[in-house]
Amino acid sequence: DKISYILDKANMQIGVYEYNENMKTVRFTDKTSKILGIAKDEESALRSDCISFRSYFKEHVKKTDIDGEEICRIDDGTDSGRYVKYEELPVKNGFLGIIIDVTEDVRARKQLENERDIDILTKLYNRRGFESRIREPLDKSRTEDIGEGALIMIDADGLKQINDRYGHKAGDLYLRGIADMIRAFGSCKKVSARLGGDEFVLFLYGYGSNESLFDDIDRLKETRNGTCIEVEKGVVVPVRFSFGVSVAEKGKNYSAMMKEADDKMYESKRVRKKLELNANHGLN
Repeated sequence: DKISYILDKANMQIGVYEYNENMKTVRFTDKTSKILGIAKDEESALRSDCISFRSYFKEHVKKTDIDGEEICRIDDGTDSGRYVKYEELPVKNGFLGIIIDVTEDVRARKQLENERDIDILTKLYNRRGFESRIREPLDKSRTEDIGEGALIMIDADGLKQINDRYGHKAGDLYLRGIADMIRAFGSCKKVSARLGGDEFVLFLYGYGSNESLFDDIDRLKETRNGTCIEVEKGVVVPVRFSFGVSVAEKGKNYSAMMKEADDKMYESKRVRKKLELNANHGLN
């Protein structure tokens, strides 16, 4: 009670607990209950049985790694959860534990990281955000959690013409429209980004088979060909972009996949331009 009073007065988000295996009981401060999310009707049972307390602790406090720092996450029913650091010191026949609520600090760090990793115009990841999320799993040997996947490089066609004819605000709307299409695309897991200018990248993964993966990739063409974007009031332009695909395979790392997809994307762009020129000259 004295420790609880002191911590409350100091407004410190710190909890203290101690349990003695011989006595089978646990003593903990009020802040410990709040930090661990212990409901009022559970307190009595957990205070009277150190085994129940340990079980509750192990079930609710999960170790994680945030920027190389060992921090634990407590599932409190929200999307982000709550975050704590804790340390246990052995004492005679038991332990003395200190648990510190660092939720606000972690959330502030995550918000800064997200802002740093997001492209302002499209709200997709930027290059840094994209690489930080997929480079490591792709540089390792393929794992089951990736499943069948592919990296797709996308380059928007016609941006310069839109900028020249309608202005850069229209060009920005065109890029946002493509970003929205990419964000919504795919029937499985994905990570998408704008690398800069008119270049985008999409990583699809978690597919159960190559067939289902390529079914989705084929639908990308259909989605492109059937999408138009209003770049200013009353002015609607069709979406045009070229793309190249690199399938995730064992031994093929992130850099190799980016190069392969990039090469295929520029080959696709070259072929599309040639077809357009032929069509404009009445040769196709």
